[in-house]
Amino acid sequence: MKKWIITVILAIATALSSLAKEKAYFKEISTLPAVNYTYISPSMLSSMGDRSINTKAFSISATQLHSVEIVQTFGAEQSAQKALETVKKVIKKEKLQTLATKSAPDGSTMTIMGKPGKEKNTVTQLLHIESLKGGSTAVTYITGNITLNYSDFNY
Repeated sequence: MKKWIITVILAIATALSSLAKEKAYFKEISTLPAVNYTYISPSMLSSMGDRSINTKAFSISATQLHSVEIVQTFGAEQSAQKALETVKKVIKKEKLQTLATKSAPDGSTMTIMGKPGKEKNTVTQLLHIESLKGGSTAVTYITGNITLNYSDFNY
């Protein structure tokens, strides 16, 4: 399920050919070895119309998004470490709270963090972090009005 979430977001990002750079926390990581980086700006998201991303954990309409950042590191320990350092800075600066954590027997971990919104079951920021065996890391940072579905966090 976690790979599906990232795949859906990457598919949206790939469909967008022009990416504006605004408040992007992870931009500096994009120049490191073995890193894929995508940023989708508010103006680009607004041009997508009312497309939705629905998963077991959350549902988002493109009209409710402000920005999306996706970072994937592939086995480069230095790059993965830098991504995780940036994650810690974002968590501290934005005062994000842990929403869910899961560890697998192989040592990989998945954490979902967020900043509570004004309405019940919503967050204004969602940070999804996966640290995989072998040093790969995947981070997705979404801002906007995100509705959480707590029915099933079984990834």
